[in-house]
Amino acid sequence: MNFSTGYDLYISKNNGRVHRNIEVKTRDPYEKTRETKNRINFFVSKNEMEKCDFVICYLHGINIYLIIRKTEIPIMENEKRRILIYLTKNNEVGGNWKQFVDNWGVLE
Repeated sequence: MNFSTGYDLYISKNNGRVHRNIEVKTRDPYEKTRETKNRINFFVSKNEMEKCDFVICYLHGINIYLIIRKTEIPIMENEKRRILIYLTKNNEVGGNWKQFVDNWGVLE
């Protein structure tokens, strides 16, 4: 297998009839401070977007996973994609991205 594929995980089931290329992004909302940041950016490059089917964003330290089909991520001018997460005071995802929290069923 070629590991310079542009995605991080390859999932296959049903004897290879179903497969998913997944890009994984990780951020720590406590990075460099002991207080939670309320805005966290995840960026996905043009190459990563071309190669993957899904993006999993993991918020380390508060154990939140967002599982997002790549077509749900808006494109920016430079062809990168940005996922801007807003956290509430209770460390829950707010806004439009909330629907993707623990959205594991989309990988079926």
